[in-house]
Amino acid sequence: MKREDGKMTDRALAPKDAPRTEPRLNVLKGCLGLVTGFWVASAYAQPAYTPRVVNNPTPRAEAGFGASVAGVGDVNGDGKVDFLVGAPEQTVDGNPRQGRAFVLSGADRSLLYRVNNPVPQANALFGEAVAGVGDVDGDDIPDLLVGAPQQTVKGNDRQGRVFVFSGVNGRLLYSLDTPIPEKGAAFGTSVADANDVNGDDVPDLLVGAPGQDGPDIPGQGGAFVFSGADGRPILTLNYPRSEGGDFGRSVAGAGDVTGDGIPDFLVGMPFLGRVGRALVLSGADGGLVHVLNVVAPEERAFLGAAVAGIGDVSGDGVPDLLVGAPFLPIGEYGDFVFSGGAFVFNGATGELLYQVENSTPENHADFGSAVAGLDDVNGDGIPDLLVGVPGRETGDAPQGKVVIASGADGSELLVLRNPGRQALARFGRSVAGIGDANDDGVPDLVVGAPFQDASGNRDQGRAVLFLSDAPASFTCFGVPATIVGTPDNDILRGTPGDDVIVGLAGNDVIDGRGGDDRICGGNGNDVIQAGAGSDRVDGGAGNDVINMVDGVRGNDTVNGGSHVGGDVCVADRGDRIRNCNP
Repeated sequence: MKREDGKMTDRALAPKDAPRTEPRLNVLKGCLGLVTGFWVASAYAQPAYTPRVVNNPTPRAEAGFGASVAGVGDVNGDGKVDFLVGAPEQTVDGNPRQGRAFVLSGADRSLLYRVNNPVPQANALFGEAVAGVGDVDGDDIPDLLVGAPQQTVKGNDRQGRVFVFSGVNGRLLYSLDTPIPEKGAAFGTSVADANDVNGDDVPDLLVGAPGQDGPDIPGQGGAFVFSGADGRPILTLNYPRSEGGDFGRSVAGAGDVTGDGIPDFLVGMPFLGRVGRALVLSGADGGLVHVLNVVAPEERAFLGAAVAGIGDVSGDGVPDLLVGAPFLPIGEYGDFVFSGGAFVFNGATGELLYQVENSTPENHADFGSAVAGLDDVNGDGIPDLLVGVPGRETGDAPQGKVVIASGADGSELLVLRNPGRQALARFGRSVAGIGDANDDGVPDLVVGAPFQDASGNRDQGRAVLFLSDAPASFTCFGVPATIVGTPDNDILRGTPGDDVIVGLAGNDVIDGRGGDDRICGGNGNDVIQAGAGSDRVDGGAGNDVINMVDGVRGNDTVNGGSHVGGDVCVADRGDRIRNCNP
């Protein structure tokens, strides 16, 4: 795929030569008959995000800074999560496209240290793939994984190599080579934490080699699992059929989807017939568990260009899976070519749960070029999703965007845009959730724009750290809110802990769940369920239904608030009630 100026944009797509139901507030079933007119809303409060620009610490044109990004945990001991950014096109010591990676502070975006290729070489593309891998050397600090897929190894051009570094200071721990040495293997095109596969309490490592020759077909691709403790090969993963397809172009840890106590793997092969496919493979023996494929054979979707394990979004206790298809045509007649899509699959069965769609489909949007799991953003208790859209954007030049989607149903929660506002920046080419960098209880994330012009340098690249702005500008009983609704009709759910919930305007349904909650309904005819604990509830203006009958383990305070026709309050013995009809 080329930019409008003819330059290649994504080597990751260049060949080698189903559904969760909406949450229910069951505790309110005796009251819902009074307010059925608005039980169609399913909005949850979610934070805004503030962009913080991260420029290349060693500025240079055409460095591709931001081509890969990853969260790495707290590597400098300040209690804040940090992150890793790859610049695979960076010229280093006169070697063009040798590449470099950078570890940056999640607290203030400052450079912690550079990670250099231990075997300096032009055109190695060191940093094309990066990952945080947990602690492999026993010092209680997470460590780093960096791929150099075009590295020449023992005379084999473009064989590729992967390096494991200490998270403390970037010191090389060991390197990984393909167990099947050959030219063009592109070993290290994709890398991931495989979790602990061999039971030694050390995280293991997953590496894709999409140019690797298969048992029967040249260039079929492969993936390999290595011991995190010493780099020893554990498993070789192959596509079990006699077909080509770039197997290993993308890899991810899937979690334990088979229930055998061993983590499993997700591997993409987007060039299989140019339709694409993703496979779930067993961590026990590398055997095939699921084939993930929902695209019609005639559609050149490139399903599997990006893959991610996303945690349990279906509520069955088994982690689920996210797969990108960035060239998927959209519309009844393929009206939008290369528009893209992403699909969420049930980890237990391999069945499709739902499709994540671009709310503004366009030609060459490349929706799904990058995907990642994200911790719960909107407070519904379900992990959410990140989808990169590095191609076009409605009404603007093709600069890219990122979509945060609901893990419950794939609906769009937020759209994050490039603060640099530049055409062809490929913002969204890489995405990663990094944990909570600013300690507000909401996950943060980093996005790469590898063709952003910066520091006066063309295509230098940039990363953007998005920090959440937790909804704390509203108060309830004098305490800053942790969950805030909108002026519309919302459904707001608390956590099992102590929440402060503000509904604002609209006819809201609020469930405090457990804990000692403070709930303020605000304007509108609200339905409020306090839940267990010692709760304080103020219905606010409007005719509210307030149910405290699950508050038997606490002493609750209920205020119906100002009202026109009267509020209905149901409470336990010992609760204090005022401004409510009997």
